[in-house]
Amino acid sequence: MRWPTPLIQITAFSEEQTDNIYDALRPMIDKGPLTELIPKTGEEFIRLPNDGRIDVVTSSARSRLGQRVTYVPQDETGLWDESSGMVKVAETQRRGLSGMGGRAEETSNAWGPAQGSGAQRTAEAAAKDIFRFHPLPDKDLVYTVKADRRKIHKQVYLGSHWVDQDAIEAEAAELIETDPGQAERFYGNRVVAGESKAFDLAVYESLAKDFEVPAGNLVTIGFDGSLYNDATGLVVTDVVSGYQFVAGAWERPRELPDDTEWAVPVDEVDDAVATVFDRYDVWRMYCDPPYWQEAVDRWSGLYGDDKVIAWWTNHRKRMAFALREFKIDMRPEVMSHSGDERLLRHVGNAVRRPTNMRDDDGKFLWLISKESAKSVHKIDLAMCAVLSWKARGDAIAAGATKQESYGRAAW
Repeated sequence: MRWPTPLIQITAFSEEQTDNIYDALRPMIDKGPLTELIPKTGEEFIRLPNDGRIDVVTSSARSRLGQRVTYVPQDETGLWDESSGMVKVAETQRRGLSGMGGRAEETSNAWGPAQGSGAQRTAEAAAKDIFRFHPLPDKDLVYTVKADRRKIHKQVYLGSHWVDQDAIEAEAAELIETDPGQAERFYGNRVVAGESKAFDLAVYESLAKDFEVPAGNLVTIGFDGSLYNDATGLVVTDVVSGYQFVAGAWERPRELPDDTEWAVPVDEVDDAVATVFDRYDVWRMYCDPPYWQEAVDRWSGLYGDDKVIAWWTNHRKRMAFALREFKIDMRPEVMSHSGDERLLRHVGNAVRRPTNMRDDDGKFLWLISKESAKSVHKIDLAMCAVLSWKARGDAIAAGATKQESYGRAAW
């Protein structure tokens, strides 16, 4: 049904992005049959019959938000995240659309899976009244293989006869040399992590060595996990040597059907915690409490509230500094680990989530997450390693290694 008084807001993060739509729309009106209904198009807005309008809205033009919009094209929503403020823009516009019975339309390249962008939220939403058009190439085609890449481009650009696929191939091949994930997202239309990987896995893998922490050594523990969906784990760090190993890990088996119930065996986690406390001199155990508050309280009662500490990872700035320290300390003379496949996999899965917080040098801090909320690629052991490493640093800063009671070093 034609709206008597339409209000359309062409929306993007910047004016340059709104131009993708607006600069194409104006000549369509000026040089086509619509010029009889719309005699004039302006630089910033277009006046429609019956006092309707087509406006341009960016992140810096929020005074236009909250209006009774009837249609909102939102461009490049894969770049709309919390830190830019554009997620709030989208939410405000949709409230206006819902009141008017209007529609929003999003256009975007494949999004970075760690950014929590507007495009990602829409694509992963459970709502049934969203039409999604996201053609994906065959899963068995490998983007870094040139012959497969040609097939992928042919599939995802199907119908776009104006696209020069030789030019696409040339750009993709060059980008693959430095960031294959980004190339696959932008040209292959696949949602994969690229430059957002939090840690250099090759660097971390190189720190693996064959070593066993002697019984009685001063250690720290990191604990993080979920009861049902994500993995749960314990990572132990020898304070003197900086050597890390996995003391326990529980992860939902991938072969289980989605409708099959599964839960982390709490008694096994209790046993693993008891084993570490029995074998080593535990200085601190840093635990992320969500879903495990009762267990953390119980461990605190058993082993001492001065040893078992609730360390909330949702304290963003503190967490960001702990992640920065962990990444900086990935050096042979500082850090080593057991090479456990599970630990390597989780560290490699972690993707970076930029924040708008800065460190003392003015650089932006970041957090880590899975590729997406529903991703099967878990990162919990990476978080355990970071918490254990943070506890180790606190132990050294507190002078714990100088205590006379610590007599059995790891050397």
